[in-house]
Amino acid sequence: MSVQFKDILGQEKLIAKLRDSVASERLAHTLMFSSEDGGAALPMALALAKYVHCENRSEDACGQCSSCKQWANYSHPDIHFSFPFVKVDSGGHKVQKSADLAEEWRSFLSENTYRTSHSWVMNSASEKKIMLIPKFEADALFHSIKYKSYLGGYKIGIIWQPEKLHPTASNFLLKMLEEPRDKTLYIIVTAKVQDVLPTILSRVQHYRFLNNSQSDIESYLQEKIGLTSALAQSSASLASGSVGRALAYAESLDGKTNYFDDFVAWMRMCFAKDLEAINLFMEGQAQSGREVLKNFLVFCLEQFRKCLWLNTNATALDELPSNEQQFFVKFAPYIRLSRLARYDAFFNAAIGDIAWNGNAKIILTDLSFKIMVLLKPKQ
Repeated sequence: MSVQFKDILGQEKLIAKLRDSVASERLAHTLMFSSEDGGAALPMALALAKYVHCENRSEDACGQCSSCKQWANYSHPDIHFSFPFVKVDSGGHKVQKSADLAEEWRSFLSENTYRTSHSWVMNSASEKKIMLIPKFEADALFHSIKYKSYLGGYKIGIIWQPEKLHPTASNFLLKMLEEPRDKTLYIIVTAKVQDVLPTILSRVQHYRFLNNSQSDIESYLQEKIGLTSALAQSSASLASGSVGRALAYAESLDGKTNYFDDFVAWMRMCFAKDLEAINLFMEGQAQSGREVLKNFLVFCLEQFRKCLWLNTNATALDELPSNEQQFFVKFAPYIRLSRLARYDAFFNAAIGDIAWNGNAKIILTDLSFKIMVLLKPKQ
């Protein structure tokens, strides 16, 4: 089922504002929705597009009209999705435009609309390749939008991760935004506003969506996803207000990936200054691919921040699963507030170097040496 306003956690004020803009026919022709990666921006874009197309809308899309039924599996004829992809998919097939991956994209959104950029990379099995929105995709968007609506309403283009537009595609998109056609709507969705071209930013009406509270995310994970209270709490505490990140962490903490176990093993090696073990560990990690490594390092950095939370909250440890309690009761006291900025700087530099295709083993080994220094016992 496709998402509606009622399915979005929080954001009531912005939903009301968007609803009023549609009712008064004052909706800008180009909108930018931004949030944390895995936040409300993408589900809000989907909900708004469905609402605009709905034939019997009131406070929300009706869910029953012919338009809403076509939205049920994201196959409405007047919507065009543009998103980053690799030019050759995991099966060796050439991909020229987003529409070539329509089935995979619909399946991706049907699982959950709070999706992170990393989840799309993993879904596409493209963790070792660079994803872009090429010029040919901008051409495809233009040709999809320029024709009259099939159902007589708006033609809508949703562009996810515009920061990954190829320069030629960015220029082409800019021309489309400068000369919008009647009854067209572009919704640009990003988690990295700072990386979007200023010339594009100057032509959009920007809506920034708030992070959700930890308690709201916990409730969402329990009521909508069916997680246990302990798993929901642990995942929400790491997510920095992003539902999508919380879902990713839930998979990790639930044993579907080994992020937490790998983090514990790595920290123990660093604490013991076991260079041989670190060397073997990094050889294995380096095989994971750029996107997996970046996600792992983000997860690890959140663990250091979590330690500070535990150090300042006497009862917080009791709220964690037993396996985490056993580790953090010994590890957290070594993480000091005065050194958090250095952890942030070192990890973010490593994430950036890996994103630029640096040698993963060298980057991670260097990071290990820096962690060793920061883990020195209190004097």
